[in-house]
Amino acid sequence: FKEIGNVIFYSPVTDEKLPQADLVYLPGGYPEFYTQKLAENSSMRQSIKDFAEEGGQIIAECGGMMYLGKSIIDKKGKEYPMVGIFDFTTSMADMKLHLGYRKTLIEGLELLGHEFHYSTISGEENTATIGESFSARDKKVNTKVFQYKNVIASYTHYYLGKKGVLKQLLNIIKQ
Repeated sequence: FKEIGNVIFYSPVTDEKLPQADLVYLPGGYPEFYTQKLAENSSMRQSIKDFAEEGGQIIAECGGMMYLGKSIIDKKGKEYPMVGIFDFTTSMADMKLHLGYRKTLIEGLELLGHEFHYSTISGEENTATIGESFSARDKKVNTKVFQYKNVIASYTHYYLGKKGVLKQLLNIIKQ
């Protein structure tokens, strides 16, 4: 990221709005540990949604993808509103491990990464997707890459350190 621009750190939990940016990266983590604080920070949620609506580029992985959805349901079944860029919900209520190396092909670009999460996704059937994902054994897997305008999101954590990969990806998602 530092090779192609100035990196500014922010917190979706404590900051009120996004800093001025050309790209927002939500690398994941464990949003299920912060669901109440993320839900309560409505100004940040709106700031991110506005950024997407105005054509801003966003890359979200795993927990970042969960945050961009409509809501997150915690282990006890309580639902918390999230950003709402995507019309799906993720849930920790019936946790199941999803794990493996992934290769995703998007318009000729090969992205390598890994998938590691316990949440399940629902309501994504009508959400636009791009690319196809494969296991380490080259078997097609159902790990989707969701797209809305210049936003892409997936459960896969991609390795973007290979020279030129990030620029190629940004060129693909830029409408």
